[in-house]
Amino acid sequence: MKREAGFTLIELLVSLAVTAVLILGVLATFDFSARMNRVQLNVADMQQSLRIAQNEIVKLARMTGRGSLPLDVAVQVNSNVPANYKLIAGQDSTGVLEGTDVLTMRGVFNSSLYQIQYLNPLVWDAPDADGNGSVVVLPTAAGVPQDLEALEKLAEQGETLLLVTPFGVTSVAEIVGVDNHPIVIDDDEEDDEPPVVIDGLQIEFKRHLHEDTLGPLAPGLPAVAQIGVLEEHVFYVRSTGAADAAPSLARARMDPGSGLAYKGDLSNATLDIADNIADLQVALPGSPELRVTTLARTDRADPGKYTAAALPALIEDHAYPTTHPFNSTAGRRYRWRLMRTDINMRNL
Repeated sequence: MKREAGFTLIELLVSLAVTAVLILGVLATFDFSARMNRVQLNVADMQQSLRIAQNEIVKLARMTGRGSLPLDVAVQVNSNVPANYKLIAGQDSTGVLEGTDVLTMRGVFNSSLYQIQYLNPLVWDAPDADGNGSVVVLPTAAGVPQDLEALEKLAEQGETLLLVTPFGVTSVAEIVGVDNHPIVIDDDEEDDEPPVVIDGLQIEFKRHLHEDTLGPLAPGLPAVAQIGVLEEHVFYVRSTGAADAAPSLARARMDPGSGLAYKGDLSNATLDIADNIADLQVALPGSPELRVTTLARTDRADPGKYTAAALPALIEDHAYPTTHPFNSTAGRRYRWRLMRTDINMRNL
């Protein structure tokens, strides 16, 4: 009788061993691919954060000083802040990462610069000794229409008013009232023609609480040629102090010169715009130039045995010694990138 054909035990064991080796090879390939994907996602997120951070700062910096602000009012840098520094005193949510810079920029960012017919004495009530005065904005200036409706809405919010003289000297005031009423713009009694009456927007103002920082309002100021709403924006690396919270670049809108959040709303001072930004360094190499450097790190350690290069010994004036946590064995498992932009502040 002929024996039935089949596999011997040895043949089965060899087949199983070969199959196991193949499966392990496939799994290793998948694991390597997954780790590479994680690395690429981490790097992509980091680079995107750098681009967003730089773009936000550059966009605002190019508008800084609009309204003829002097450089020392338009741009201020608080360099290498100490530990436990808060952008707003007593508010932990506005904590600034130690050693980073705080960049403050002021200007007429979102409102128009309204032209004033300063040769007409009827449109200007010069501030008195207490800083109380008024200015009238007409619907057209030099034949160009002006959006008085938008200005009225801003004025009703009690904004900071920037006043610019015909000679480019600036001062600030606080808007206290607004009135839409007819304005006589030609009252020459020797003229046989009837006076011209036109609707205008009258803005009443008073001395600003922080004029020492922003520009004093001189009593008897002879005339203003332009007005606008002055804004203050601050960029800083926000760190809440929580161990599991990575720092981020934040933008704060502040009430100008006050050190307080705009309209008292803390959410205006804690707007995170780019994650995992570990440093912001700002320099003024020459007027009107601004150099901004941001450092980003991945939010997760690199899988495998990757070790990043040590950080430069100096990023602007922020020192990174070999003992810095970023340069430790564990810290160098996080990838990092630097981005630097030189900005021409065209309004200064």
